[in-house]
This record gives sequence, C-alpha cells and structure tokens, in this order.
Amino acid sequence: WDGAAELAQKLEPNDIVLLRNAYTRTGLAGKQEVHVGKVARVEVNPPGVTVGALEPSRIKIGELEPNMDALEVVGRVIEVTAPREFSRADGSKGKVASITIGDQTGTTRTSLWHEHADKVADIKADDIVRFINCYSTLGLFGQPELHLGKQGGLELNPAISEELPSTDVIKMAMPVPERTSIVDIQKEGMKVQVRGTVVRVFHRRPVFDICPDCGRSLGSVDTSLMCEECGKIVTPEHRVVLSFMLDDGTDNLRVALFGKVAERLLGMGTQQVFELFKDTPDLAELYDKFKLVGRELILAGTTRHDKYFDQLELRVSDVQFPEPKQEAQALLKKIKAGE
Repeated sequence: WDGAAELAQKLEPNDIVLLRNAYTRTGLAGKQEVHVGKVARVEVNPPGVTVGALEPSRIKIGELEPNMDALEVVGRVIEVTAPREFSRADGSKGKVASITIGDQTGTTRTSLWHEHADKVADIKADDIVRFINCYSTLGLFGQPELHLGKQGGLELNPAISEELPSTDVIKMAMPVPERTSIVDIQKEGMKVQVRGTVVRVFHRRPVFDICPDCGRSLGSVDTSLMCEECGKIVTPEHRVVLSFMLDDGTDNLRVALFGKVAERLLGMGTQQVFELFKDTPDLAELYDKFKLVGRELILAGTTRHDKYFDQLELRVSDVQFPEPKQEAQALLKKIKAGE
C-alpha cells in the first residue's frame, strides 16, 4: 500500500524482501495474504539474509485442493485435447491445451499454457507425465484442476519409483456417486449423492476472481489485479461460489458449489450474479434475493475435509431438482430389491 506499492514496482525476480510490522488477512479466495501498510518497513536484499529455493511438493491427485502452489504431480494420461488459441484483453494471442491424468487416488484435468500447449503433440493416452512447479485452481464445475504455466516443467515418461495403474484400470476405478444419507457420510473422498433441504446459507461474497489468461485465483479487488503467474496486471474474470447447510433428516452437511454448478442452482449467469452483488451491498438482502433457504435439492459430489472449519464438506459437481415421479420410482426399485 502507498509508499510500499511504489517500492514494489522496482523489485526484480529473485530479490529478497524483509517485511517488518506487516500484517496478515484472509483473502476472498480463502488464502492468507500479507499486507504492507504505512507502519511497515521494507528492506530489499538485506545483508546476511538468505532464502532457500522453493522445492515443489510431491502430492497424489486425490490430495489436490484449489489454490495450491509449487506442486509436483505424476500421473498417467487418460485423454488429450488439442491446443486452442485465444485472444487476451490487450489483443495479444495465447494458447492452451488440456490433458486428463490419473493415479491410484483419482483423476484431474490439467491445462498446459503458453509453450507447454504445443507439447501435447507428443503426448498420447497411457503415457506417464510429471508436472513440476504446477499449481491448482478451482475448475468450472467445482473440482480442483492443475495448471502448468511458464514457471513449470513437464517430463514425458520419466523413470518413477512406483508403478501407476493403466488407463483402463483408472477409468474402471472412477466411482459413481450413490444416494447416501448424510449421517452415513463419515470420511473424505466419498463420491455421494444426497437429497436434502437448504436450512442455512452462509453470507459470503458470491463471486471470486481469476486471471482470464491462466485461470489462477486472484485477490480481493474487483478491478485490475496482479496475476502472479502471468506477471502483469489483468482485468479478472468472475466465478460464482455458494456455501450452505443441507439437512436430510438424518443429519446436516456443509456444501460448496462453484462455477457452472452454482450458476445452475441460481438460474443466473456469472455476470448477472456479479451485477446483483454490486447493486446489493447488504449480503443478507442479496441472499434473500437468491431464495435458497427451504429449497429441496439433489446434490452429487465428493466429500473433503475443510481444514479451516475442521469438518466434512461436500464439494458439489452436479445439482438436480427433485422430480416426485422419478423419486417414487427410485424408492420403489429399492423396496423391490430389498434394500
């Protein structure tokens, strides 16, 4: 902020910065942010201060969460999508390709940006890839996705210490969500479908910001922001986010919906939600307009452990609205099967 912002314009990559009397806050993307205000002191490349190199963290695909940085992920290629070009807001061109990879713990979509996009010409299903210094974001349908940007690296068919399952085995292992009572949801990683009623809505900002060029989550301002990956000021795109408690009579569960899934529930597009948010500063009034409390829903997704609230949460990938005839037929089928 203020004078510190002017100093930041002079920083170079690999500079060491020592901050004194700075403070932290939680950004709208849920990540901790360091803020440098008037009382803070900033020292650039102070004598005697060294910082070790950031080593990528090796994780399994099933351990992915949105907004993770400096990752190393190894997986087997399931599907490859050809590169496509796009135009940025400043008129320049960019390129992105995507592949789906999997391991023993799950699957994920990976976006390859810039020069990495052309590398998919040499990648085919059943290959093994290692992504180094990649990062994760939240996909349009509420699931974590990997991104490989200009700071990342890709190794094709590297030597690995543990064997990965084949593409066919990974596909067969993909679980289909099953209708489950909330009281029976006891661990993370479960693929479930639940039917219940919205009993409480959390009044949080209903949109978050991402970089239009690389998909990385940004900070908490509505206009131009600095993208860490692209290294420039961008005008963000918005994604819808909703969070509420669902009760099915056996117990209740916190659920989170993002992107297209949240749009489907509201019956509104992202821009419509954003404009409504800007025009309605009172969040309680805004959520009254959404008319979520009391609605009966069928939600499918994956359970995860929310570290901040220390509880299980359902990350929703699909939302349906109960049809009495279909629900009656499904119940009759279960009765006949003796369940």
